[in-house]
Amino acid sequence: MSKAEISYQQARKGRHIKQLFTARHSSTGLRLVGLLLLSVLLMVADHRQEYIQPVRNALAWVIWPIQYVVDKPFQLTLDAIDRLRSRQNILRENEQFRAKQSILEFQLQRLAALESENLRLRTLLGSAPETGDEAKVAEIIHVHTRPFSQEVILNKGSNAGVYDGQPVVDANGIIGQVVEVTPNTSVVLLISDITHALPVQNNRDNTRAIAVGTGSAHELELNYVPNSANFAVGDLLVTSGLGDRFPSGYPVGVITEIDTNPGAAFMRIKVKPSAQLDKVREVLLISPKETQPELELELELESEME
Repeated sequence: MSKAEISYQQARKGRHIKQLFTARHSSTGLRLVGLLLLSVLLMVADHRQEYIQPVRNALAWVIWPIQYVVDKPFQLTLDAIDRLRSRQNILRENEQFRAKQSILEFQLQRLAALESENLRLRTLLGSAPETGDEAKVAEIIHVHTRPFSQEVILNKGSNAGVYDGQPVVDANGIIGQVVEVTPNTSVVLLISDITHALPVQNNRDNTRAIAVGTGSAHELELNYVPNSANFAVGDLLVTSGLGDRFPSGYPVGVITEIDTNPGAAFMRIKVKPSAQLDKVREVLLISPKETQPELELELELESEME
């Protein structure tokens, strides 16, 4: 094939390609114009509701399942967030209510002792006594598991005002006392520990005794109680206030068993603690109100002498 023929075929092929692209461009332009005209027609038809409404309703029925599937995860996420926020609010309110309930129960637990002493105190002082003890709520975060060791660790320490020897109670009675303090935690020795001794008195007639731990959270004992002492099953024991460690009038336990041996000098008395030593989760750290009865008595005597 000669060069002239090759050049002719290439030129002809180029014209065909150019015509192809020109045709395509023309087709695209026509389509664009057609779409624009269709859009204008749809806009005009949409302006007249009676024409486009059936089409719109049909499209809505077709699109609704797709829209439901697309929107459902988002709606479920919003519902989950709302439920989580509601649950957090409920938990926060429950925590506040539990703390308030513990405070109220703490303020009421001394009524049994105060009721029996009410008449005598009115006679001596002319009015009923005011307790005035302050309380902080703390939570038990750890329990020692050593045999016969009855200790727990609280989530409050010296930074919260906790001090060594501070009495600890729950909603029902005496728990124990603080024996070790760190800035953020404190160790409480429970009244059921075998090394713990607590001065108590019978709420019925004020007979005094010493309650000691047995290593069990469900039982205390009264030591060195004479056979002639006036104790009976069902008597409520409360703190006597002796020893300057526990304020008086807080429930300690109820006598469950008395073993009297005629040949022994002392009887054996078993006591069930009022506090739930092995179940309690939240406790109260109490700060007894300081009183100065001796100073008031001295002032009265000086005023009388003058």
